[in-house]
Amino acid sequence: MTPIALQRSHINSSTVSCVTVEVEEHTQCKCACEVMSYHCNSNQRYVKRDCECKCINDKEKEECMKKSNMIWDPENCKCMCNKMEETCSSDLKWIREECA
Repeated sequence: MTPIALQRSHINSSTVSCVTVEVEEHTQCKCACEVMSYHCNSNQRYVKRDCECKCINDKEKEECMKKSNMIWDPENCKCMCNKMEETCSSDLKWIREECA
């Protein structure tokens, strides 16, 4: 227990008094980010102030946002097709990054 000094004001009077109360001190908890730099991929940089990984390829994001059939994936820092995967005929493969 840790002693803490408080100023107490009484509701029905102008009397103010100082009191000390004991509060439980938690030592296990810390102020820390859940996301750490090792969570970032090669297209991201760690921003400690915001506790997050941010994409570093801003120009790719800008170009992606101009395309009506594409969306930006902030987790992988990639431009992706905004429609569902399609079934391709034989010898062809769906490429989500190209929407084709």
